[in-house]
Amino acid sequence: MIATEQQTVQPSRIEALEERIQTLRADGSWAALTEALLVLGRAYLDEGNTPKALTLFEEGLGVATANDDREGQARFWGYKGMALTHLGNTHFAQIALYKSYNLAKELEHAPLLIDALMQLGLLQKNMGQSSKALAKFEQALAQAMTVGDRRREMIAAGRAGDILLRLEAYPKALEYYGVALQAAEALGDRRASGVYHLRAGSVFLADEEPAIAVEHFEQALNLADELEDISAEINALAHLVRGHIADNNARLAQLYGDHAMHRAKEIGAADVEFQVASMLAQYLVEQEQFKKALPILRRALEIARTADDWRQQLSVYAQLGHVLYQLEQSEEALAHLREALSLAMQLHDVQAEAQLLGRIGAAQAEQGLMQEAIETAGRALSLAKEIDDGRLLGEQQMLLAFAYHDMDESEQAAAYAHSALQTFEALGDTVLAQRAEELLAMVA
Repeated sequence: MIATEQQTVQPSRIEALEERIQTLRADGSWAALTEALLVLGRAYLDEGNTPKALTLFEEGLGVATANDDREGQARFWGYKGMALTHLGNTHFAQIALYKSYNLAKELEHAPLLIDALMQLGLLQKNMGQSSKALAKFEQALAQAMTVGDRRREMIAAGRAGDILLRLEAYPKALEYYGVALQAAEALGDRRASGVYHLRAGSVFLADEEPAIAVEHFEQALNLADELEDISAEINALAHLVRGHIADNNARLAQLYGDHAMHRAKEIGAADVEFQVASMLAQYLVEQEQFKKALPILRRALEIARTADDWRQQLSVYAQLGHVLYQLEQSEEALAHLREALSLAMQLHDVQAEAQLLGRIGAAQAEQGLMQEAIETAGRALSLAKEIDDGRLLGEQQMLLAFAYHDMDESEQAAAYAHSALQTFEALGDTVLAQRAEELLAMVA
């Protein structure tokens, strides 16, 4: 009925179906009419014209009811529930799906029963009722296994696994993904096998078993290569980047990351290319491999500029500024940090604004622009107090202590060093408190 049947209908075919439905309405061929209404309704549902689909399903339900076609009623109640779900009418969607379920149960029609259970599960999942949704998928799985319906078994097990992964119930999630994977392999569905290898790998990754996760991601990549499916290939490559980052293998993370970005660029998947670039650059920065991160960030900036995405640009400009500062390219670092600051202010992102002011102040101090650094750090300090960011507050107090020390204003320097010490002690950060104490001893 619902969850497992896909049918692509071309625009010309839609027009032909519309004409056929007009004819069937006139000549009273109700069985053919219900079938045509079902096919056309699904076509409209697939292309996002849900109100039109709902109208057709309601007409089909009326025809099936008038002719005592109970199986047809079960189908149309199910599709009506799907359409209402898409429209956000969860209350009536649930009523419709339970009507489909009850009719299917009376008819002992296993496929319709399973599909109704799975649609109820999806609805309850979207409503945040994870336990109820999981129970529906488990019921659907049991029914599918009883009647030997491997495709529905695969889908139900996969959806149960998705919920359990989100709930961090990793052993149980892995069990269900294993069932889904076995069913996919039995069906010879290599595309689905690739999907479930990725999901099983994601469980191992979440459970801090990156080496096993990587094995599953490699299996998914091999299947994508066999299918010559570039989208699946890029997805598997992105997962491999995640896996090797978790395994702290910088060489392979960059190898797969470069390949994923190259393939994404080939098909114009800029959003995917940006996501991979951001993930890889962030990891390289954390590993203090700033030279390797630099070209990746420059490419990410190109993508963000082309997309005219201010939020992405803010993120990349800030990272570029940090990387260039670490590479002792203070002038260019300042330029990028100022670009990021301008965007943060336009986006009214006070947290980002405060952090960027802190970085700008450090870059200015590095260039010997002490008076400018003091003014900038003062602004950052005020914002840090406003947003209650203790770490940023302490960092700016430290920066001001250094700046005033360099300007031979020891009293001011000591006051800020002492404030930094108090801030870090209040945060319970013993490492930074120790640094503040050493600074206080130096400037006092």
